[in-house]
Amino acid sequence: MFLKFLFGLYTTANVGQTVIQFEEHEKRAWSVDFSRTDPRLLVSASDDTTAKLWSSNQEHSTMTIRSKANICCAKFNPESAHHIAFGSADHHIHYYDLRRPREPLFVLKGHRKAVSYVKFLNREEVVSAYVLPHPIRIIIIKKKLLLLSK
Repeated sequence: MFLKFLFGLYTTANVGQTVIQFEEHEKRAWSVDFSRTDPRLLVSASDDTTAKLWSSNQEHSTMTIRSKANICCAKFNPESAHHIAFGSADHHIHYYDLRRPREPLFVLKGHRKAVSYVKFLNREEVVSAYVLPHPIRIIIIKKKLLLLSK
């Protein structure tokens, strides 16, 4: 028997009332992030090596990105509902365009352990960290994005 891991959306109008539950991950989901540019969209990251894209008005995920290692965290680019970054147990940050999800746009390397935290400072800079007290890195992705847009 497979145990499905779930997470839910809750309303603040009626405290504790579940609006919708999402139940597809085969292992623990570590993070959930909403898109700032399209608040209906959210992305989840899981130990089952998947990042799943969800819409708050649909019961099932709309997209699954598979990785070779556990995905520890996932975040939307704050200025795009089409771009996500996720930190992985493979020690890298993977940056995807959701319109072409077969391959990452690029992979940012440099950590020596699993990337447990990713956050965009703005559309061009991402902060990442692995288990503290190890260093926090600020990675500028502007050059890579400019090269990709040509």
